[in-house]
Amino acid sequence: MFKSKLSVILFPIILCGFLFGIVYSISADCPACPAFNNCAGDLELLTLKNRTQNTPSWQSSISANAGDTVAFNVYYHNCVSGTTANSTKIRLDFTNIESSPILTTAYLWADNASYVTDSGTITVSTPQKLNFASTAKWYPDQTSSNPTIVPVTINITSVQVNIGNIEGNWTHQGYVVFEATLSGSGSTNHAPTANAGPDKDIQEGETTTLNGSGSDPDGDPLTYSWSCTGGSLSSYSTAQPTYTAPSVSSNTYYNCTLTVRDDEGLTGTDSMVVYVRNQDSGDLFVSLSPNPSSGNAPLNNVSLTADLSGTASGDATFKYDCTNDGSWERITSANSNSNTAYSLCNYYSSGNYTAKVEVTRGGVTNYATAVVYVYDNNQTNHAPTANAGPDKDVYENQSTTLEGSGYDQDGDPLYYSWSCTGGSLSSYSIARPTYTAPSVSYNNYYNCVLTVRDDEGLSASDNMVVYVREQSSGNFSVSLTPNPSSGNAPLNNVSLTAYLSGDASGDATYKYDCTNDGSWERITSANANSNTAYSLCNYYTNGNYTAKVEVTRGGMTNYATAVVYVGGSSQTGTFVVTKLVKNLSDGTGWQTSVSADPGEVLYFSIQVTALNNTQDVIIKDILPSKLIYGGDLRLDNVPTAGDIINGFNIGYLSANQTRTITFKATVANADQFVYGTTELTNTAQINNSSYTGGAAKINVTRSAVAGAITTVVTGINPLFISLMIAFLLALAFYFFWTNLEKSQNPSARRFLSWYYRMRSLIFK
Repeated sequence: MFKSKLSVILFPIILCGFLFGIVYSISADCPACPAFNNCAGDLELLTLKNRTQNTPSWQSSISANAGDTVAFNVYYHNCVSGTTANSTKIRLDFTNIESSPILTTAYLWADNASYVTDSGTITVSTPQKLNFASTAKWYPDQTSSNPTIVPVTINITSVQVNIGNIEGNWTHQGYVVFEATLSGSGSTNHAPTANAGPDKDIQEGETTTLNGSGSDPDGDPLTYSWSCTGGSLSSYSTAQPTYTAPSVSSNTYYNCTLTVRDDEGLTGTDSMVVYVRNQDSGDLFVSLSPNPSSGNAPLNNVSLTADLSGTASGDATFKYDCTNDGSWERITSANSNSNTAYSLCNYYSSGNYTAKVEVTRGGVTNYATAVVYVYDNNQTNHAPTANAGPDKDVYENQSTTLEGSGYDQDGDPLYYSWSCTGGSLSSYSIARPTYTAPSVSYNNYYNCVLTVRDDEGLSASDNMVVYVREQSSGNFSVSLTPNPSSGNAPLNNVSLTAYLSGDASGDATYKYDCTNDGSWERITSANANSNTAYSLCNYYTNGNYTAKVEVTRGGMTNYATAVVYVGGSSQTGTFVVTKLVKNLSDGTGWQTSVSADPGEVLYFSIQVTALNNTQDVIIKDILPSKLIYGGDLRLDNVPTAGDIINGFNIGYLSANQTRTITFKATVANADQFVYGTTELTNTAQINNSSYTGGAAKINVTRSAVAGAITTVVTGINPLFISLMIAFLLALAFYFFWTNLEKSQNPSARRFLSWYYRMRSLIFK
């Protein structure tokens, strides 16, 4: 009896196990899947030609100039006979900024075939960028003429086509040709040069001016940075700071290095030495007096008198140097606290000369300097020039910056003075004050005059005009609404809607400006209280943009602004950071979140925008433990050496400058994940700050059965689930069979007869 009941239970378990094995076998990985370009005889994936220069053959590297048209040939071949590559895609990645050389990367993949990749290089003499055509030529099935024209999907840094399903044999091999034109400013930045100035020789505790300077062959703005091995500076970011010598127990040399940096981050350095002497001030003090101390050139027979004080005694050796050039004009000894070198120095041309005396007494050495001023009676001072800057156009009670400047060909110090016929200034004695417009009852012009004066009293003036508009907010007001008001870059086809209210009536003229740069993108008229400029604005990079509308109605003009937020960006200190990811294995574009399977290849992008000038910007990427760094580190799409995991120094960023870092990573193997979906978050860190921003998320799914699209409860083995189901079915069947044996129904008796025969075959 027990054996009979056991067989009733075991039979459905064995049957379910048999069916499970069949399903598992069917759902396993396919024995032959499509694969691209891995057969003997396959051509190179990506080759290039210069159409303008008639490059004779397809090459992996070519040269080009501005205006040239370049062709990109991408070859494909599904090597596995009897398979079909579903929805085959080809993409070219490139940099969207001017660069030299220009690097491009091709990707070929399908929904059921892994990607292959290759790179090509365009050598250019000056930085250029690529402007791709909106269509490509497709040569399918070994076609060599009459190509099919296919549309191209163009993004900021990539172009892509979908050529559909590709059969697996040589007959269906082919290629796609993209074309792009080179354009660029044609400018190459050159590094500046630094000059730290002459070495210095001073006593401890004394000060001297470091005579640093810099020059740039491109005329770029320069910034300065000093570092010294000892002592202190009045400023470490000016060309000519004041150096204060430290206290020393013996004469000591200190090295000071000047770094000059242009606005594109290139630098030049130079060093000088400060020789700091132990003054031993308790023993010997020295002072120096020239006679005469000033006069017109030539100033001859100047005498130098050295006076001593302190506890040192005995004979003193006096060494005199008329120009502090290290050459002694006279050396004499005397047992006296005062010594004069009569008629020693002759100065033949105008200038300020430094005379020096060095005295040794009682084993102690000290020195002193004094300045001799020599003038040129024939020297003519020139008046400076003034530039009040461009005219301004503002509404009443609003502010704008006056862009004044001055220049003096003699290099004299300059002083500024403003006067305006209306409105007020934040300061009347600086070149660029803030102007605040007064309240007006109608549009009015105000004149502002800038006077620039040198230190000898000569001056020059220039004027500009501030046009102050009546806002008329009591009778007529405007509001502006963008749609959408936010989104990820590129954010295109943003519409702007202006709403009017107030007493003004009649036709209204609407002027729309997408970025508030003074250039109207659309001007239209309508007799309505609202107006929409549809699909007007395109914002290609992350940032906060100010859109503006100016409306004139019934003789009155008013305006409104609104902010459009572009990009999922996070601001950290002086930076805006955006983190994106794309799945190369699946061929996705850049996103803030992607899905991935174990073992797939990802690419990460860190976009950093500086909000002000910042030196030595260090980027770290914080990879989760189940993402493996894969190299291919690039800065603005140019391969570079660096360590993005422990800290990658991308150098200097000027205000509003953006740089992009990309690199590859691989998702860990399946055995590193539990069944189901695991969310991994990748972040970037700037300058070791505690803030991490611009997170990118990766949703990794480990399926229960290889190749099957299944979501399984995390941590439970699918075989265990199947056996549990089989056991529960067996119990249910046992109770059903017990009741069935008691039944006299003919259909039930026939089912039992069939069941007994099947059971006897299995347990015979």
